[in-house]
Amino acid sequence: MPTETTSTAAPWFDTNLEERLTPSVISFFSTYCHLEREALYKHLHFIHQRAWDIRPYPCIGQWGFLAPKIQDSPAYATVLQRVKNGDTILDFGCCMGQDLRFLAANGAPSDNMYGADIEPAFWELGYDLFQDRSTFRGRYLESDILGDTTALATSSLRQQLQGKVDVAYAGAIFHLWDLDTQFNALAGLVELTKKDSIVVACQLGSVEVETKPAWREGLKPRLFHNADSIKKLWDRVSETTSTGWRVESRIVDLDVLLPNEKDRSWMDKTNRGLFFEATRVA
Repeated sequence: MPTETTSTAAPWFDTNLEERLTPSVISFFSTYCHLEREALYKHLHFIHQRAWDIRPYPCIGQWGFLAPKIQDSPAYATVLQRVKNGDTILDFGCCMGQDLRFLAANGAPSDNMYGADIEPAFWELGYDLFQDRSTFRGRYLESDILGDTTALATSSLRQQLQGKVDVAYAGAIFHLWDLDTQFNALAGLVELTKKDSIVVACQLGSVEVETKPAWREGLKPRLFHNADSIKKLWDRVSETTSTGWRVESRIVDLDVLLPNEKDRSWMDKTNRGLFFEATRVA
């Protein structure tokens, strides 16, 4: 995988918005943001460049904020219903809060929504993207989730949300890390949960467990899980935190997560999509 670059020549920087404007995307922005197609086109190009200038992530370059990954999760219906019923949700690695907005647009109240990310500028940009500063009630908590994740349990996340999170969602985060960092992040998240809480994630994985090069210079090589190894990681988390979890996981073809062939073309051919849902039982 190429390392992070600020250059718009990066293989994951795509200026072609037209093919991203699917009927569902247009409908969402028309209904939620009251933006029609002509105005929407200019608006999204503006946001795309601003987001790229903040951090040139592949998901930014590939317009990932237009297609919230939570809708692809097998647990999506469960998550939506729980939040509709008043459960608290934490979007761990929330970027511009697109997954939370997707839930809100589908009837979930935003009062009990929290987003956590290393970069507060993304959260602020989310208000501009969705034009909902006066109506969206979700709250942001800064967290260096790409840095010292061992500090997660003593961060503002723990101070405000310890034992209060019913649903934790992590989209495209864990595949950025090595095994120990993944463990630290999950163990920190467990601190925020309670019995019957769920942790839901979608990420890159592999049929066989694979070590991948770091996604940017200065970081450790990443570990891509398969359906079995992610359960073993949860076993380790359960033992260390003295909690119990029931874990369901599945590997899917990469086009489930990335339906645009262009978004997959620069990736390793062994890459797959990986979903998991962990339910706290003790």
